Amino acid sequence: MKVEYRELLPHESKAYRMIRLESLKRFPPSFGADYEESLKIEKFRLENTIENPVLERFVIGVFDATKLIGICVFVK
Repeated sequence: MKVEYRELLPHESKAYRMIRLESLKRFPPSFGADYEESLKIEKFRLENTIENPVLERFVIGVFDATKLIGICVFVK
């Protein structure tokens, strides 16, 4: 397995959304958000951040080849 760590690119915001929703569904005690409620949100705040990067906040993705398998958010 070849693992790569890098900042998510604007076109990868949907991949972020999918892994976020999967994480909420599989590990609910780890989050302050609810999976069912999150499904109703058209666009998460961090999707906007990924699409329109700012210095104060960014998302690092963990990739296995081209598949996003993990995320870490950094906020200044």
